[in-house]
Amino acid sequence: MASSKGDLAGRVRVDDGPDGLALIVDETVASLSSKETNRSALVWDALALPVLATTERPSVLILGLGGGTAARALRRLRPEAQIVGVELDAEVIRLAKKHFDLDALKVEVIHQDALEFLRKDRRQFDLILDDVFVGYARSIHKPRWLPRPGFRLAKRRLKEGGVLVSNALAEAKYLQRGMQELFPGLLRLRVPDFENQILVAGQLAALEILEQASSKQLNGIKVERPGSVGTLLPRSITDSRWLRLARLAVSLTAAALCRTRFRRSETIHRCCGGESTWTCHGNPTGIP
Repeated sequence: MASSKGDLAGRVRVDDGPDGLALIVDETVASLSSKETNRSALVWDALALPVLATTERPSVLILGLGGGTAARALRRLRPEAQIVGVELDAEVIRLAKKHFDLDALKVEVIHQDALEFLRKDRRQFDLILDDVFVGYARSIHKPRWLPRPGFRLAKRRLKEGGVLVSNALAEAKYLQRGMQELFPGLLRLRVPDFENQILVAGQLAALEILEQASSKQLNGIKVERPGSVGTLLPRSITDSRWLRLARLAVSLTAAALCRTRFRRSETIHRCCGGESTWTCHGNPTGIP
């Protein structure tokens, strides 16, 4: 049985199991510290991979820092990177420092809302990673300010030739269209056994560098060129109040099943995967 550490309500906690430490936020995994040294790629690895298309000493902004798993992946690829991480939840930051050795990553941690940071901070970066989600378990989704005005604000914070990356789930097509309206090039990264789509937008030359990554660097991550997006219903319709309530009801039921029947490895996960039906910031597959 895994042990848990966190706030009294359990909304934010750390689960300690044989596979490693998992930072759980609203019944989804926000970060994972794996004990495996030769593991397959996770979604955080795909989020960090576009740093290969930047300069040798890149400045990187992470929106939705969580426990710092994406920052750790960035450090493996670019040890000299200057990383700024924005995180809204103070309890997430506390647990990340206590259990995930966040301070050792030398990340400038900013406790702030991501949208507020984009609006007020005037620094520019070579790479911006969007890993922001809201909601509970299976109802988790991107905030209403993505893709608009979020991507437009993020582009202003990019240096010339900079790259924008977004972790997408159900709203992937909306985010894809938003990126294609602002950038000349777009790639999609997929990790086997995960439903996440990592969207990478930037100049064509930068994306070509990413496409030429070695098989060792990719570690199973698939690089694709998505086509154009057709007609879409407004998110205000697809994310109506009733649909969100229905997803929340399903999430609560699924979470209850997970807690009672699959206490350790099959809690609904944001960024995990494999046979145990883990997912990344999104809907699990295979819940009985």
